[in-house]
Amino acid sequence: MSKVLATRLSKVIESLIDKSQTTFIKGRCFLDNILAAKELIFSLQKRKILGHIVKVDFAKAFHMVDWYFLDELLHAYGFGERWAGWIKAILVSSKANFIINGDKSGYVRYLRGLLQGDPLFLLALLWSLMCSA
Repeated sequence: MSKVLATRLSKVIESLIDKSQTTFIKGRCFLDNILAAKELIFSLQKRKILGHIVKVDFAKAFHMVDWYFLDELLHAYGFGERWAGWIKAILVSSKANFIINGDKSGYVRYLRGLLQGDPLFLLALLWSLMCSA
C-alpha cells in the first residue's frame, strides 16, 4: 500500500517541495547545496562582509516527524480525507524489533517519525514546506 501511495505522490511531489530541497527528489543533487554555500562564502569574503554561517544538521529530523503535524500538513495542502486516512493507517501499523545481544526483542510500535528508504519517506519531504513558509 505504501508503494502505491508513494508512486502517486511522486507525480505531484515536485510542485509541493521547495526548489531549495535538493535531497531525495529525482533530478536534484545534494551537492547543489554545498556549491551554493561555497559561493555564498566566496561572495562574503570578496566583498569583505562580516557575517555568520550556521550549519544545521537535519539528518535525524525525519525521525522526529510528528504524525499529527503530518496529517494537518496533508490537509493544508489539499490531500483528501481518504488519502490522509491511508497514510495514517500505514503509520500507526508500523513496528520494528531489535536484536539485543544476539536475541530478537518483541515488536515495538513507532509513535512518530518516518524511516529513510520507506516509500512514504517522500511525505517527510513535505516537512520542508513548513520550513520555507
